Amino acid sequence: QLYAGQDIRRQPLNTEALNSTSFAGMQQVFQNSFTPASNAAIFIAGAIETEALKPLIARWIASIPAGPASSRIPRPDDRPKAAIKETISFGKETASHAAIVFHDNYAGDEQARFELGVLTDVLRMILRESIREDKGGTYSIYAGYGTASYPDPRYRLQIVFSSSAEKIAELTGAIYETIETLKAQGIPEDVIERVRETQLRDHETNLRNNSWWLNSLAHAWDR
Repeated sequence: QLYAGQDIRRQPLNTEALNSTSFAGMQQVFQNSFTPASNAAIFIAGAIETEALKPLIARWIASIPAGPASSRIPRPDDRPKAAIKETISFGKETASHAAIVFHDNYAGDEQARFELGVLTDVLRMILRESIREDKGGTYSIYAGYGTASYPDPRYRLQIVFSSSAEKIAELTGAIYETIETLKAQGIPEDVIERVRETQLRDHETNLRNNSWWLNSLAHAWDR
């Protein structure tokens, strides 16, 4: 709820929600959303023999009924409009977990998405070294991002870390200080070079990965 307000698609699953559903209702939602298949895009990646694939497409994909394109179901924009700080107490562990989340709209094109990925890699590298290794105050720290295209292109960048409860405030302040330093002074050249080398190695691996091709094609189409 802190992240998504009342958007039902992103609420925690609980017994009450499950009891309020029915197979018939779920089937109706599926049919309304995904049939007919006029606005569907189907991607196939892998070591494919085109001639062997054609009869399978004709039988299983081309036979799907066509018709007027189904419309998207509206989604509320319940993202927080101002900074939120919330503490949730549960469990018996002495460790605490914290998340710092930034979100906003963005251009949504491939260049903007690439730059967001680079920024996330930079944060992941710098925070791991400055917060975990230099300060030694956190058990783990991670930075990641996600994007969505509908209803408007948007991103969410999240920094997650764990430490003892008494160190959370100090480490949170150090993370914000690191971000402000990057904003004021820019990214050090040696960090840019290390991120570039890492991304080149990842890209070489991804080119051989079917799921990477599928995700890339689907994202480009969805734009």
